[in-house]
Amino acid sequence: MRSILKQRRAIVFAASLAACLAGGAHNRCCAAPAEAPLPPPGQGVFEARHTTGPITVDGVLDEADWSRAQPFALVDLWDKSPPGDRGPMYALWDAEYVYFACDFTDSDLYAKVMKHDGKTWYDDVFEVFLKPAEGETPYFELHITPGNVTMDLKVPHPGDHTFEEQIKWESKFSAAAHLKGTLNTPGDRDEGWTAEMRIPWAAFAPVAEPPKAGDRWLFAGCRYDYTAHEDGPLHFSTARFKFLGFHRTHEYDWLQFQSGKRELDE
Repeated sequence: MRSILKQRRAIVFAASLAACLAGGAHNRCCAAPAEAPLPPPGQGVFEARHTTGPITVDGVLDEADWSRAQPFALVDLWDKSPPGDRGPMYALWDAEYVYFACDFTDSDLYAKVMKHDGKTWYDDVFEVFLKPAEGETPYFELHITPGNVTMDLKVPHPGDHTFEEQIKWESKFSAAAHLKGTLNTPGDRDEGWTAEMRIPWAAFAPVAEPPKAGDRWLFAGCRYDYTAHEDGPLHFSTARFKFLGFHRTHEYDWLQFQSGKRELDE
């Protein structure tokens, strides 16, 4: 069964990469200042709220700021339905970092890749895509699995470089996962997992400077969810992609960075 899953995963990744390479001139997405018009229909605006205190990256969402963060629902990309109780993701930011977190329901925790910058899409994985600048400029991809394995890559432009070139980028981000169950034990029933990422703004230089309150970057939060004895993974994303492929940057939503005053007043 695992050999069947591997074939399915390879097909899915190839399709995603093909969509990325085919995107070319269509991937003209832009980050907008606060005074810019709202994005066209079909692209939502999600809030990254400013932190009010330090965030400890341990995979446990116990800081008060996470409870005040806006939950982002991820949609099943096969049937376009909301995932119900499968769990949301969140975003926060401050002067030094942007933070992401997830709180996923998962009955079968699976992660076998044990090497940083390995092919983590073959495992349960939480993925974040960020595109800070307009035009055919770089975008960034960061992963964390329930096995506490990370991956980060920089795509200078769809089709410009191979995966081996893209993976050379190191963001120096911190990430951690916390399990509510047992990893790689298909005979039991798990509850799920949570994870946190902390990405330094310096990682995006010279492509982008740290945002100001009101600025917007393009982004997508995505997830692969594998289950033993199932034929391939489920795919979820905050972006409502018309076709399966997480690299369709022209269909990303907006992440708007809110000022700290609003959260302090709440």
